[in-house]
Amino acid sequence: MEPRNVAGVVAGAAVFFGFGALAPTAAADGQVFGLQQTVADAGGGEIGYTVTKFLPSGDAIPFPVSGQLYEVTVRADALNGMPTPAIPAFSAQSESGQSYPALAGVWTPQTLSGATLLPGGHSTGKVYFDAVGEAPTSVVYNNAGNTLTWTEAPTAPAEEEPAAEEEAPAEEAPADEPPASGEEAPAESEGSEIGGEEGGTEGGGGNLDSGGGSGAPSGDTG
Repeated sequence: MEPRNVAGVVAGAAVFFGFGALAPTAAADGQVFGLQQTVADAGGGEIGYTVTKFLPSGDAIPFPVSGQLYEVTVRADALNGMPTPAIPAFSAQSESGQSYPALAGVWTPQTLSGATLLPGGHSTGKVYFDAVGEAPTSVVYNNAGNTLTWTEAPTAPAEEEPAAEEEAPAEEAPADEPPASGEEAPAESEGSEIGGEEGGTEGGGGNLDSGGGSGAPSGDTG
C-alpha cells in the first residue's frame, strides 16, 4: 500500500508543478483593457496595474510630438510592500509589432506619478506615447523579464444573414401581377369589337336611307 501512496503523491506533485509552469505563459497572452495584472517589484514588493482608456490624445504636453499622441490611463496598486510604478516599462504596440515607448520624461498634472507607493496605496494617471507610424492597438509592460499585455476585447460579428433570408420571400409577391393584367386585356378587346359591329350596322342603315330618299323623286317624275 505504501508504494502506491508514494506514487500518488509524486503524480500529484507533477501535476501541481505542471500548472505552475504554465502561469507565465498565460500572463503573457494578454488581457483586455480594464483588467488588473500583477507583477513583482524590483524592491521585492508586488504591484498591480490596471490599464484603461487607450485612445488618441488631445492633451497639450511639453514634448515635440512627431506623430499621433496616444494616452492610456494606468492605476498602480501596492499589493505588497512599497513598490514603485515603472512608467518607462510601458509601450504601445501596433498589430504588426511596431512599438512606441512611453514618454516617461513628460510631466503634466494628469501624468501617472513615479513616486513610491505606501503599503496598500495606489496612484492613477496617464501615460503618453508618440505613435509615428501604424496606429497602436495594445499596451505592453516589459520589465525585468516580466511581460504584461492589454488589448481590446474581440467584437462579435454582426448577424446580417438571417435578416437577408427573411426578406427573400417578400420579393416573390409581384410575380402574381402579370396574370391579372393579362386577363383584363381580352375584356377590353371584346368591348371594342362589339362597338365596331354596332358602328358598322348603323353605317349600313344610313346608306339604305339615303338610297330610298333618292328613289322617291324618280317615281314622282315618271
